[in-house]
Amino acid sequence: MLAQAGVWGQDDRLMHAVMLLCMYAKGRHKPTFNLHKLASAVEKGDERKSQKYYDRLVREVSTTLTMYPDIVGTLDTMSQLSDEDKEQIDRLMREAE
Repeated sequence: MLAQAGVWGQDDRLMHAVMLLCMYAKGRHKPTFNLHKLASAVEKGDERKSQKYYDRLVREVSTTLTMYPDIVGTLDTMSQLSDEDKEQIDRLMREAE
């Protein structure tokens, strides 16, 4: 929904950081509140609130990432992958299922 609304792109570092934090961070460091609020604002078409919660999410993720150097390393690696590399990873993941 967020990608369809143009809030996030497929290769958006923030989106990747949020996903990794939601999967691997400790409970109190997961950015679910601001993510939920952002999704609600986007769903309602409220551009002002969408921007507000997007900005809050950016600040929260930036602060939280300092506590997770492994996630930062993963994000750096992800940003260096070519489209061909990503397609190969997707293909391998589908074959593994």
